[in-house]
Amino acid sequence: MNFFHQMGWALVLTLAAAASAVGQPVKVGAGGYFTAPKGSDKAPPRAPGRTAAMLAQAAPTNQWYSSLIFFPNKPEALFPHPLTVKAGAAGFEMALASKEIVPTERRDVEVHYPHRDAIAFTPVAFEPEPAKLAKVSDWAIDISMARGADELLATVSHASPFTYFRLSRGDVRIKLPAPAERLNAAADPRALSFGIKGKTYAVFGPTG
Repeated sequence: MNFFHQMGWALVLTLAAAASAVGQPVKVGAGGYFTAPKGSDKAPPRAPGRTAAMLAQAAPTNQWYSSLIFFPNKPEALFPHPLTVKAGAAGFEMALASKEIVPTERRDVEVHYPHRDAIAFTPVAFEPEPAKLAKVSDWAIDISMARGADELLATVSHASPFTYFRLSRGDVRIKLPAPAERLNAAADPRALSFGIKGKTYAVFGPTG
């Protein structure tokens, strides 16, 4: 009898340990969630590409910028449109995408807007570490390229033709993918406009 009694307790403890490993349900309003993956479900991937403030919040998955938080060391292009952007070793890249019609083996076509012929913005005073997501809103994100107290912060807005940069100190280097033609050279010295490969860009600097 004692043997079966002990077996029963062992079974109860085993089931309790298994339930603990799976995670407990937490009810929230009409729904809820489990504190750990349930059954054969896998744990969500880590999202290290976030600043300390963003790590204190839930990871924004399934967004147009989500690859930034999952693969900070292998950056991919983001497509806020009409611009494409990419935060990589060459600096913060920005380009105006053009539509390309690509035939496929299925005898149909695909519509592509590749990240190509990008302009790179790089801080001169420091070499930033891999980019991190610093802030999100309904329409815009902040991308931080920092090293210690130094930071290049880029604000990218969905469906906006502008990208905004803030630099903690020093100058910024602008690298072009090909020779460009300067436009309106006699205009405001805080503005630099140029044409490159059939597209026109403008860079606006602060006073001083």
